[in-house]
Amino acid sequence: KTISASDGSYRMVLYPTDTCIGSGYYSSDADCLYDITIIPPAASGFAQLTIPDYSIISDKFAQIVMTFADNTAPLILSGPFATNLSDNSALIQWQTNEPASSEVNGDVTVIPAGFRTVHSVLLENLTAATSYSVSVFSADEAGNGPATGGPIGFTTLATPDTKAPVIIGGPMVTKLSDSSAMIEWQTSEPADGRVSFGIGNLGQVFSHTDLSTLHQIELTGLDAATLYGYQVSSSDLPGNGPTLSPEMDFKTLTAPDITAPLIIRGPMITNVTDTGMTVLWSTDEPANSGLSYNDGATYEVMNDSALIYEHSVQLTGLTPTTLYTLTVSASDATGNGPTLSEPVSVTTLQTPDTLPPRFVTAPAFCNVNHQLIRLCWDTDEPASALVRYGVDEAGLNLAETRTQLISHHSIPITGLESNTLYYLQVVTQDAEGNEATSGVLSIKTAALPDNAPPAFTKQGAAAYVGNDKVVIEWETDKPADGVVDCESATHSIRGNAPEKKGKQSVTLTNLQPNATYNCQIRVIGTNGQSATAAMGGQ
Repeated sequence: KTISASDGSYRMVLYPTDTCIGSGYYSSDADCLYDITIIPPAASGFAQLTIPDYSIISDKFAQIVMTFADNTAPLILSGPFATNLSDNSALIQWQTNEPASSEVNGDVTVIPAGFRTVHSVLLENLTAATSYSVSVFSADEAGNGPATGGPIGFTTLATPDTKAPVIIGGPMVTKLSDSSAMIEWQTSEPADGRVSFGIGNLGQVFSHTDLSTLHQIELTGLDAATLYGYQVSSSDLPGNGPTLSPEMDFKTLTAPDITAPLIIRGPMITNVTDTGMTVLWSTDEPANSGLSYNDGATYEVMNDSALIYEHSVQLTGLTPTTLYTLTVSASDATGNGPTLSEPVSVTTLQTPDTLPPRFVTAPAFCNVNHQLIRLCWDTDEPASALVRYGVDEAGLNLAETRTQLISHHSIPITGLESNTLYYLQVVTQDAEGNEATSGVLSIKTAALPDNAPPAFTKQGAAAYVGNDKVVIEWETDKPADGVVDCESATHSIRGNAPEKKGKQSVTLTNLQPNATYNCQIRVIGTNGQSATAAMGGQ
């Protein structure tokens, strides 16, 4: 039996032999079996591991995976907020620093299944014009916690909701294989989701009945190397809708995806305080978010299974004036990976952060139509966002929130009355609870719907071309998200710009060297109208 030293290292005495029985040293095969016990450094966070009956008759390479013992409760970084109020429903949102359960309790109790960092729980069957009070609870997958937030109060509206949901993001194909495709989109209020698709017509349907603002529907059983058309639709809880997206298309891959995701930006460290920091990185395809970090003695591992392009992990509970080394990782939906970054190191500050977020760019209107106002601004550190609004400057009784701690903010407010003057105010809060408030802004919604599609003010062009990578940029006259499809004689690839902005860029990787690609860009505005432009010869 061999036991490791306190730092986890060990050595064994092995007799030079190729066989067990008859070697002169052993009388049976059982004599060749060893128990190997790995004792990790104290306070490392890894559990002691014993590998019993390990057969050793000659030099052997052993790959040992240590189990991390998570004993730390999650933290609520922002929220809870009550938003999307109607006469009989409300949406409760908050964010935790690690994947955790979601529970709302108080005057109403809802406990959905699953673990996540961004929590969004719909409360249904409420009474109109009635005040409610609730608290939120989150425990991690190891059972630590729960973390508690609230209580918070809200009052349901007096009149029923008669407006259909607005598709404010997408639809996008965020995961594509030779036999499946993941379709994602975002609605202005909790709604169901439906994807109609097919070859030549949209006769097949996949749907979900869960009411959510973020929608994911995976289309399965598809044919390889085949062009499919699709369209998404959503209706809200009272049955308003369905709201239809433009018809889009995608082409399935010719063979299974065996390529691991690439980390194309980062990891970058921002918002460093005495006890925390934010780690950011980007991948070339939707992937999970893995992060390991240590201070030389204590090790921590975090993993969020949500498949995304832009990754942001909040580290909390760190020690002041301590050097931390971090490595991020990413694996895609088919299990390719993990791709690991190079380690980066940063030292926490000595004193707590008591400064509120600073507006790097002041809140401004980046899009307005007859039923929508979109506010955009930037903060000097990751922060949550709350927009209070109403038709009376002295009574901003409505609110729209984003619980995610980010630095670039783009908040759409929908379901507004046309030709109406609205007053708005931004409140933003960092992970330490420091809060900044803007002045009150005002703007009048348009009198008539804007039915014009977005127009390209700067045509798509390659801002950077490498041996196997290209960065494509373009601009439109109004906020729009976009899809870039590029095809060579033997290869096709797709990239997404999922956020509605006027200036966009997409990075395409794993291209064939010395190949000519013809590319097409399709953009979708906030009114659901789309426009297409071609670029080629890259």
